[in-house]
Amino acid sequence: MTTLKRINGLHHYAYRCRNAEETRSFYEDLLGLPLAHVIQADSVPSTGASDPYVHLFFEFTDGSYIAFFDLDVVGVTDHEFVKSIYFFDPNGIRLEITCEVIGESERQNHRNAAAADLKTWTDTRPAPPTEFYRFKNETVDP
Repeated sequence: MTTLKRINGLHHYAYRCRNAEETRSFYEDLLGLPLAHVIQADSVPSTGASDPYVHLFFEFTDGSYIAFFDLDVVGVTDHEFVKSIYFFDPNGIRLEITCEVIGESERQNHRNAAAADLKTWTDTRPAPPTEFYRFKNETVDP
């Protein structure tokens, strides 16, 4: 029987998003989590199928991330900064186990490029209807 190496910690937790710029504005502008990495591609890494997508990463102070994507992936995938396997647990919850394959200097390069990469993506995609911006500038008294 194969013995699996113990999982050491959380790299990121990912959720689906409907609009990349709206998501960035909420997590970066409102919650203060810096946009640290953007992956955009024209095909699904695990299958090669044509399906343009974006994957956003916002960094917590402990070095972990909350991520958002607009793509469904299953199987082994090389994202170039992490190698991943996507699968479902017995409850039907999609999981991704990753192994980071870059160092801090490359992480910083991704942080520096993230805003421009996202702008390139959002400039070519119309935003879906939402009421997010209707409430964006409202404040709540403590």
